[in-house]
Amino acid sequence: MGCRIGHGVVFGSSFLQVVDPEMLEIGDGATVSCHLQAHSFEDRVLKLAPVRIAADANVGRGAV
Repeated sequence: MGCRIGHGVVFGSSFLQVVDPEMLEIGDGATVSCHLQAHSFEDRVLKLAPVRIAADANVGRGAV
C-alpha cells in the first residue's frame, strides 16, 4: 500500500486504520495501537505531512 514498516513492529489489539499509507513510516521495533492519518483540513485548506514513528517508539490509543 505504500507504507514503510520496519522489522518487529507490533500493531496493538485496538482498531488500527491507515488513511494515508504512502505518507507513513514506522521504525524497527515500534508498537502502534491507534488511527494513523497524515492529512487535515484547516480553514478549508488540505494539509499533508509525513507521519514518522521512530524505532522502538510506543504510540497508544488516543494519541494525536
